[in-house]
Amino acid sequence: MLNGSKVRALREAEGITLKELANAAGVTEVLMSFIERNLRDANSTVLVRIAKKLGVNANEILKDEEI
Repeated sequence: MLNGSKVRALREAEGITLKELANAAGVTEVLMSFIERNLRDANSTVLVRIAKKLGVNANEILKDEEI
């Protein structure tokens, strides 16, 4: 599951707008907003596109699941 808070923090740190990230990921701004607020999850394709735009490895924006 994607860590939306981390996505938002990285996006803001890079100076990328929500619209720019949504366009790079191939989703709407509304869906990207939902992803950042942890209301929706992203499929693997969108996850990779988000990570690429943010300049990080996809694993870096996944939630750490407790066992």
